[in-house]
Amino acid sequence: RCAAPALSDSGGLFDTEISVSFQSPEPGDTIRYTFGGNEPTRNNSQVYIPGSQIPITSNTVIRAKTYRYGKLSSDVVTASFLIGQRNFSLPVISLVLPSSYLYDTNVGIYIEGTNGITGCGDPFPHNWNREWDRPANFELFDRTKKQQLNQEVDIQTAGCFSRANNKQKSLHIQPKKKFGDNTLSYPIFTSRKNQKYKDIMIRNSGNDAKYSMMRDGMMQTLIIGRMDLEYLAYEPSVVFVNGEYFGIFNMRDRSNADLIYTTHGLDEEEIEMTKTYDIVNHPEYKELINFITVNDITQPSVFEQLQEMMDVENYQHYMMTHMFSANYDWPHNNIKMWKKKQGGKWRWIVYDTDFGFNLFIDDLHTFNSLTYALGENKEKETKEWATALFSRLMQNPTFKDQFIDRYSVHLS
Repeated sequence: RCAAPALSDSGGLFDTEISVSFQSPEPGDTIRYTFGGNEPTRNNSQVYIPGSQIPITSNTVIRAKTYRYGKLSSDVVTASFLIGQRNFSLPVISLVLPSSYLYDTNVGIYIEGTNGITGCGDPFPHNWNREWDRPANFELFDRTKKQQLNQEVDIQTAGCFSRANNKQKSLHIQPKKKFGDNTLSYPIFTSRKNQKYKDIMIRNSGNDAKYSMMRDGMMQTLIIGRMDLEYLAYEPSVVFVNGEYFGIFNMRDRSNADLIYTTHGLDEEEIEMTKTYDIVNHPEYKELINFITVNDITQPSVFEQLQEMMDVENYQHYMMTHMFSANYDWPHNNIKMWKKKQGGKWRWIVYDTDFGFNLFIDDLHTFNSLTYALGENKEKETKEWATALFSRLMQNPTFKDQFIDRYSVHLS
């Protein structure tokens, strides 16, 4: 196989125009390159003349491969050169891919298109509802403009209603073994010690996309270092696609099994995970609810047995977090639980709190989220199955005292 071409500069943010070159290929090799998101081809792409300079006068993305008769082509090499941009104080992401993967009516993942399906409350078939993977190059430059990541990944549209309602659509960033590395090996989030991520999301802020652009990230940031609770780390970033400014997106953890790999070092096959409408039919959760229903939950011995089935402190922190933010798109929605298969206890994940902190309801800060979580709020009702666990546990004096004490401490 041919050796990959090597650029004189790895790409980045530059104040003024620059010139770049490739190292001279091996005798008999030919370097071909493109400007834009398309990968070079053996016969049609521009040939690099050894020793020549390529002037970069404006935002430019270069993709290159090495070819030789009788050999396989090299891996593609990609570099983004962003010229004369603002002095961004945020990390910068550059995504490079064929524009057809985003905007072609048949295969594009970012548009209404002609090859779509319905989904997530969207009654009309649209391409953006497809769970399609598209290969792209992902570059990450830190706040000092230093390149920290440059690798091939798969991208996929993410989110639910926010896909249809926003021009900026969230994307899953998915490193894969087929590209050589199935992790993003860099400490992307300052709140995390872990330096390997199986995937992340660049999020448009969901339902909050047209408002603060940071509501969910801000609310989850409040609990970092304070609560034993799985949250989705948050880091706002500036995004470019094929050299074009694409706006601010929020880098976030995924709320899937990969989050547990990041936070606890457990692989997907080692854990059990369930979510929202699957929860009520999950055998072990049904066993939990049955246990607290048929037994006298006020008895200390029953509460002790319960603590072998669920992480009570984690659950209390989870309830406090949603109640403090007055998230009314919950507890009947946006629920995720997980446990280690061997001897584990149920734990809860905080995600998608967009509806909190007065989104769409100006006086939400006066809303009684305690009675709401208990299923006792007559002004705004939720689902009975979603409040059954908390309302039953609050009948236990130990749980109730712990909850009040812990909530008081965190409030103060």
